[in-house]
Amino acid sequence: MKKNLKKKKPRRITSTRLSDVPMTGERWLNMTDVMLMLQLSRVTISKYIKEKGLPAYKVGKAWNFKKSEIDRWLRQFLPRIH
Repeated sequence: MKKNLKKKKPRRITSTRLSDVPMTGERWLNMTDVMLMLQLSRVTISKYIKEKGLPAYKVGKAWNFKKSEIDRWLRQFLPRIH
């Protein structure tokens, strides 16, 4: 039986410049970085953002990700894959 996972809307930043995003010394990744890190296609990552709550920030047309949030999401998501 599948649990109903709450779909989170991706966070959007109204500015079109990543430099306007508050920086906290956090490591930011772009879509290509996440594709390489997770070994997934752009389409699959976009699907995970929309359907599985992969934490992401839309800046203009580009998706950006906080590495710590991706790591946390992976720890929560991976046990469910089995």
